[in-house]
Amino acid sequence: MSIDEMELQLDFKEGPDAKLVSRTQIILIRTKGVPAYLPVAGGVATVEGYYNDYLVAMSAAIDGGPEAKTARDEKRQTLEEGLAKLGDAIILNSGGDPLYVAKANFKLRSNGVVNSRVPFEAPLWKNLERGILTGTLKGSVKSMPSGARGLLVEWRTVGSPHYLPVPPTNGKRLQVVDLMPNTKVEVRVRYFGSFGRLSNWSIPFPIDVV
Repeated sequence: MSIDEMELQLDFKEGPDAKLVSRTQIILIRTKGVPAYLPVAGGVATVEGYYNDYLVAMSAAIDGGPEAKTARDEKRQTLEEGLAKLGDAIILNSGGDPLYVAKANFKLRSNGVVNSRVPFEAPLWKNLERGILTGTLKGSVKSMPSGARGLLVEWRTVGSPHYLPVPPTNGKRLQVVDLMPNTKVEVRVRYFGSFGRLSNWSIPFPIDVV
């Protein structure tokens, strides 16, 4: 369905809430279930959940008191953060194609990363340790270079030729979940920034999962 063919259902006719609702609706229509955006389907589903929560909170805030309005503002912030992460994922998946990004209703920032074709230095590990819950790991890298938006994270069982990705981070901290207990895995990370700028992969970090 093209944007001209759809009908936006807005409960708010103007203001920041209406703009955010309209923008999110367009993004979901252009990406949800669309083959070209299946690599970011998890991010699209996450944004859809945040969006539905935000609609509920907006309705409750119409006749609600201060607590309802605070809850609405928190849901708005969560949705905006989810959209930012989805935008990063779409840029990473674009292969440098600005039309791919624009079709999803995102914009490349004209004042983006300087020397975007120059890769970041590979991340250096600060730590990686077992989490509180079974089958989880948590860790971080030493720093985030200027222009980096977060980390791409992959893991594999020691001896396996293939790495498996986990959702990208929004900073230098990472978490890996749903690992098989009593196995030894390797985790590697790389920086990503705007315009598809990446680093080389870090040295794999081996660790036992419990």
